Parts: sequence; C-alpha cells; structure tokens
Amino acid sequence: IIFAGDFAQLPPVVGKEHSALYSGSVGSTAASATSLRGQKSAIGKAMWHQIDTVVILRQNMRQTVATEEDCKLRLALENMRYRACTAEDVAFLRSRIAGTGPGQPDLSLPKYRHESIITAWNDQKDEINHLGAIKFAFDTGQELKTFYSIDEPVVPKVKRKNKPLKKSKSRKDRKKFYLKNISPLVQSRLWDLPPSTNDQHIPGKVSICLGMPVMIRYNEATELCMTRGQEGTVAGWESSIGPCGKPVLDVVFVLLKKPPQEVQFEHLPLNVVPLTMSPTAIYIRFDSGWSTPITRNQVQFLPNFAMTDYSSQGKTRPVNIVNIANCPNHQSFYTCLSRSSCAMDTIILQNFNSDKITGKASGWLRQEFRDLELLDYITNLKFKNQLPLGIQSDTRRSTLKAFRQWK
Repeated sequence: IIFAGDFAQLPPVVGKEHSALYSGSVGSTAASATSLRGQKSAIGKAMWHQIDTVVILRQNMRQTVATEEDCKLRLALENMRYRACTAEDVAFLRSRIAGTGPGQPDLSLPKYRHESIITAWNDQKDEINHLGAIKFAFDTGQELKTFYSIDEPVVPKVKRKNKPLKKSKSRKDRKKFYLKNISPLVQSRLWDLPPSTNDQHIPGKVSICLGMPVMIRYNEATELCMTRGQEGTVAGWESSIGPCGKPVLDVVFVLLKKPPQEVQFEHLPLNVVPLTMSPTAIYIRFDSGWSTPITRNQVQFLPNFAMTDYSSQGKTRPVNIVNIANCPNHQSFYTCLSRSSCAMDTIILQNFNSDKITGKASGWLRQEFRDLELLDYITNLKFKNQLPLGIQSDTRRSTLKAFRQWK
C-alpha cells in the first residue's frame, strides 16, 4: 500500500485535528473502546504506525518561477507549514493584498474578473457563486436559465414493537423532523436555501448559461475524469418540466478544464462529458437549528466562481485569488496560498490575522513531522545499503527506537 498526502494541509472535516492520524487523542479516550467510530479510528492509527518506509518529496513542482517575489512566497509557505512565519513572511503576504495603492494587485484587470476565489466559509462561497453567475451572464450578453430540483420526503424507519427506545444523545437527532409531504410553500423554501445548508451541498435551484465556469460535485466516473472537484464550463444542457411545473435539468454537458487525460464520448466534442440527474439523500438544515431528511434529484454541480479551502486541495492555479481572513488555522492558510503557481498572480482579498501563522504548530503535528523526517532519513540509508540489519521493525516506534540506539 502506498499512501500520499501532506499533513500541513487540512485535517479531516469531521473531528478536525482531533481525528487526524497524528492526533494524540485518537485511541486514547473511552470513546475509542465504546463506539464503533472510535474503534475504527484506533485501528486506522494502529495501521498507520506500521508504516516505516517514508519518502518526502521536497521539490516544489507547483511554483517553478524563480523571481525574487516567488522565492519569498516559497519561503513563506515553507514556514507556514509549521506555523512559523517570520515578520518578513507576513510583510510579503500583506504586499499581496488587493488595493489601489502603488504596487498592490489590481483586481479590476480583465484576467481576474471571472476567476474562482478560495474562501474558508461555505456561505461566502454560495453568495460569491450567486453574484458571479449574474456577472458572467451580464458580461457575455446572455440570460441566466434557472433549473430546479425534484425533492421528495423521506419515510422514517418503522420501529419494531416491544423494542425499547434508545435515548438519543445526539443534538442532531433531537432536532430532526420528517416531512409527510412537501407543500408548495415548503418546496419554495427548500429551493431558496443555499447549497451549504444541506450536508451534500446539492443546490435546490441553479442558474446557468453557456460557457459559465462550473465544478463537478460527485464522482460520476473517475476513469472518465468526471470526479468531484473537476472544473469545467457549461457546453449545453437538456431540460424538461418537473412535477412542480418548474424546469429541471436532465443532462448538463460540461467541457472539462485541463483533465488528466482526454475524454471522448460518442457524438460529443473532445473533453465534453454528460452529467445526469441523480437522486441523493440529504439533510436540510434550517436557520432554527432543525433539520429534515429529503431525497433531492438534481445534477450535481455548482457554479465555480468560488470554492472552499477543502475543495481547492490538489489544484494548481495560475491565478490564485484567496480570502484568508476567516481561515481558522495555519493549515487552512497554507492550503489556500500553496495553490499558487506564481507570486505575481497570487492575490489576497483583505487583511488577515497573522497570529494564526506565527508561533508554533500543535505538539502532535510537530511530533509527526519529526517522525516522518527520521523515517525518510532511515529509508534513504536503506536505499544506499547503509542501514544495519534489525533497525527497521514492524512499527514506527520500534524502528525509531532502534535507530536512535544505533546512532
């Protein structure tokens, strides 16, 4: 098994750093033994600590330009990994804040007008996408076409007779209700809610026009580059009238942007793929804190005028516009800014809290980095046939202990 990843980027969505592989709380609490999730987390961490062969890839393959500004960006990102940015790093990052002053990036340039913005908050992403679609249609002289989802209520599971009811401790379960049917008034409310109010981020209604940037939200077919996070533009669509009398999308044709490989469907241009409507069980969250499950039938894509820091992972962006004011930690800062391929087109929208990227990272993350550096050194010695027999063992701890005793 080969693992590839970067602990300097974002931890898991659920549990954050407390559920990361390097966290000291995984497997050390009572929940690890009494809950299925805790047991799975403990088993996963135990498997991870059996890995004793590590190769750290150190060459920066994303930022290849060698100007003075690019060197400053690379140094700032390297320090940001450890939450150890210097005053010089912070000063350089602040020099990339957009404005009208001399030397500041100018967001009014045409090349930045329809570029996607990375932000940490989903509600900001939804609003930027909404406004971006209106702006794109105006700039291209088109009219936005709005299409609606087909929503169906979910029937609750019938409890068996004589089965004692378990007292729910979950706040989510306590504030959950089921819809017997979806009235026109409720349906209108569900359509108006932004995508981030449901757990799968599937829009109730979506407005599109030809050429508009979009992002696929579901792994339709990985072998055909129809994967979650893949970017593209609208090349066309097929629609019909739904049961509520509103237009619904049957198929959206998307021209993929820089796919890993060329894709050719019969009767379609090169790299144009069809996205079809599919049913998905989702939880809708209301402002009151209550939630309800429904089945939403919709083509799973979103306008791509903004994306979250999580969605940006793995991307290389020649133009990288970011809003890091609300990034919660140095890992979020690093994820947003490390997408850049050059410093000149890295633009920060507003000022930020430098305390989040200075000081030091958590002790468990620093320990993980130290262990991986040692394992990388041990692997290098083994490759050069300079490692004595008996150093590498079945687990990380025993390998590092034997190595320290040898050294």
